[in-house]
Amino acid sequence: EGVSSSRPPYRLLCLYRIREVIEKVRAETDREILALGGTPTRPVRVLPANELTQFYFPQFVGKKVGAFLDYVRNEYRLAIAHGNLDDYFKLVLDPADVRIDHRIDFTNAALLPIVAEMIRDEAALTNLATAHNRT
Repeated sequence: EGVSSSRPPYRLLCLYRIREVIEKVRAETDREILALGGTPTRPVRVLPANELTQFYFPQFVGKKVGAFLDYVRNEYRLAIAHGNLDDYFKLVLDPADVRIDHRIDFTNAALLPIVAEMIRDEAALTNLATAHNRT
């Protein structure tokens, strides 16, 4: 749904949810690897430098993706999910405001490759732990 939804706020919630699920999977995988006497190691991922990220998120380019994901959580995910209101009782991220939809859409475009990498990284580590369990 994070890829196919036409509503930027909903897409963001779906894409961000992947981070939340990956964190749970990581904890399980870490327990399995540690129980086998290993050390879980994952590649360090940073926000890539491209036209999108350099224009909209320059403060995060080259920094660990966790910093960018924390920003997304604080700036967008919480306000969207909880319908946060401003001092005038208007939605902080009003879906009727096309400028906000565009900001969220640019954020979604930056999130897509990040969550894809997170899934690939965790799947590789999980597969490694599973293969080791079979031997």
